[in-house]
Amino acid sequence: MGDAGRPNSTRSDRGLSEAARNSRSRKGGPTPIAAEPAGLAGMVSIEYHKPMIPKHLYTLLWDTNPETFDPGAHSVYTINRVLEHGDEAAVSWLLGEFTIERIRDALRTDASLSPRSADFWALVFDVPGSEVAALDHADDALAAGRRAADVPRRMRLL
Repeated sequence: MGDAGRPNSTRSDRGLSEAARNSRSRKGGPTPIAAEPAGLAGMVSIEYHKPMIPKHLYTLLWDTNPETFDPGAHSVYTINRVLEHGDEAAVSWLLGEFTIERIRDALRTDASLSPRSADFWALVFDVPGSEVAALDHADDALAAGRRAADVPRRMRLL
């Protein structure tokens, strides 16, 4: 018998609950019962890394490593890829990940969207065409004639 009337406690039993120690002594081997927080210091930790982007977006960000890619650190790139190639689920994720103002800023500063996509998303996010970096501003008279009413109702955000 070990100390305090427990059966042969060992150094590896420290930090285990009474039920875990008893279970271990009966079965003679490691126990599947988790240790109490105080005993976790000496145990091996398993680190789980959850990707920062959902699996359904992997095809949109094909030239990145989805396990390490941080959409917040590369916000303009992420926003433009989703707006150019994404579906409704991708845009829904985008709206949950970034503020509308951040998306508007990306439209204003980066010219990588196609003119068609840039024009559409400028309407959806209520950004004047003259402020959208990806639009050729030679047709400003045409862009000035656009109206938010031209955007399908289900795509309106404001």
